[in-house]
Amino acid sequence: FFVGRGAPLTCSHNPAPSSGCRGTSRALLQNQNTHRAMRKVLFQPDYFMSPQFAGLAVALRTGRYARRGIELDILPLGGAGERAEEVSIVARAKADSPLLVGSTEQYILTQALRDGTPGESGVRAVAAMFGRSPLALAALPGRELTGLTQAAAEELRVGVHEDTVGLVSRLLPSAVVVPVGRDDKMELLRSGQIDAAQVYDVTETLKMEADLGAAPALLPLEGLGGARLGYAQVLFAAHAQLREQDQVATLQDFLAATFDGWAAAKSDPRAAADAVMALMANQPAPSDHWDHSLPFHQASVERCWDYVRRARCAGKLGAIDGRRWAEATEWLGGSGGVQSLDPAVWASDPLLGDGDSLAASILDKVAAKAAAVRSERGQPPRLGLVTVGELAEGHTSAGASSREAIAPAGQSWFNKAAAGEKHGVLVEQLDLPYSTATPDLLAALAALSRRCDGIQLMWPLPAHVDAVAAYGAVPPHLDVDGAHFVSRSEYNGGSCVGRTSRDPRPGLRGCLPV
Repeated sequence: FFVGRGAPLTCSHNPAPSSGCRGTSRALLQNQNTHRAMRKVLFQPDYFMSPQFAGLAVALRTGRYARRGIELDILPLGGAGERAEEVSIVARAKADSPLLVGSTEQYILTQALRDGTPGESGVRAVAAMFGRSPLALAALPGRELTGLTQAAAEELRVGVHEDTVGLVSRLLPSAVVVPVGRDDKMELLRSGQIDAAQVYDVTETLKMEADLGAAPALLPLEGLGGARLGYAQVLFAAHAQLREQDQVATLQDFLAATFDGWAAAKSDPRAAADAVMALMANQPAPSDHWDHSLPFHQASVERCWDYVRRARCAGKLGAIDGRRWAEATEWLGGSGGVQSLDPAVWASDPLLGDGDSLAASILDKVAAKAAAVRSERGQPPRLGLVTVGELAEGHTSAGASSREAIAPAGQSWFNKAAAGEKHGVLVEQLDLPYSTATPDLLAALAALSRRCDGIQLMWPLPAHVDAVAAYGAVPPHLDVDGAHFVSRSEYNGGSCVGRTSRDPRPGLRGCLPV
């Protein structure tokens, strides 16, 4: 499909279907669009066609764009990793010209708006394909990057793309940060000329693991030193076009097809990888960023999906949480007083509670508090998790693995060990057999009470276990689920009384799932 830098990739047709991503016949598409004029949409990517655009590739292959009356052209790539050309290109779009949609990182868009490049103040973000930045630093296997001390960072030589030098220098002020070419960084890393290189976790880390035979040491930039990089693969358009009602309607159709494509990619990542490879054919791309094989791209699509499902508000894929966007923009230095987000174009249903954004916010705070505890006492906070049998709704219950897959990695109720590891909490799981007697359970809880900061006893317990005695054995100040507070009617207006006459110690606030 890809003709070269001078010509766009035109994909208004409907190729033959492949397994998992079933296409719709040309005749059906023509019949559906008989009374609807096709609208051209131009897409300006910030990177080569690859699995991070799997939703778009699937939507193209399966005719999702065409069914919505959209003829999509993918424009040639600008200077990926060197300068934010995609922002300038989109900013120049005229109100009455074909809709032009770009993709970029929130930190790049924010910097472009703040720098005040002529014309670039006229763009707005409308949605995001990734809810978290995959940007990271990678080192050869065996090198420790996590928990870098100031002294260790002073000896670190880091190679990054030109447009990321300022960001990494801010995060690692004592390290030697040098700009390197996208095609050169892996060779520089292997030869020892640099100690760590900037990578995009959804592709380059997989390639390094395949080449080196072991996973590279990885240091995500999100959260490093309190970093808030915000969203990635942000979809944005010119403000001039967003003022036109017909352009907004076209944009909403484009977004609906794109995120429907992402949902299909999640259901069948192999078929999605095949669709991606069709788009990648003959494009000029770096040879060391991926293996040109279906298994590799399938693994990359699956990794991309974990970032995609983090971009969700009240269940709507791609919707941007305005609070998270504003927090990241502030951390990034602001956008120069220019509005950078149009939240109305792809908003979630205001009548639905946004549990997705609330969960992300709470977990961010958990990670920060856990890091503070570890810094203060030299070890992480410890949660004792006790399950008796397989009746409890947790990691031992039937269907736990499939239910875990619904949530982003490290955020599932059905895998608290992974969630704890991701957010800095040590989870000690104690899985007891169904036949466990009450005295044995009480002894186990007493042992955990001596070494844990909180205890969660999963419900329900087997019928032969004395539940009142078991929950009563959990000290109130370690009671994560708040069973004591509930039984003593100590909830008042949604908050618990911190002290009681029976136990003068302040207790944990109950955190029963709502």
